[in-house]
Amino acid sequence: MAHGRLHRWTRSARTAVVGREASDRRVFALADIEPGWSVQDDEGVAVGLVRDVEGDWIAVTRGLFRRTLYVPLSAVGHVADGLVRLNHARQDIDESRWSEPPRHPG
Repeated sequence: MAHGRLHRWTRSARTAVVGREASDRRVFALADIEPGWSVQDDEGVAVGLVRDVEGDWIAVTRGLFRRTLYVPLSAVGHVADGLVRLNHARQDIDESRWSEPPRHPG
């Protein structure tokens, strides 16, 4: 399903090589990401906390009112212990349709 350039739900990110520099690159699996981990934008600004990981997306709780974002794995740029860094700027995240749960064909 595609909702524009930020909303591609693909399975390819499940085991992608990620990271900004060669020494920083690693392969991650969906199981590497755990609830409670911090989520940041591409500049290191806090976006929220991982609530759940399912299918090809991460549910991220954000803000005082605990709004949920459904971030596609294709938006994950780097994964480290306790941290998920996205490959999108905060403005792009705020303007995305990630507040809508992904629809699964069925």
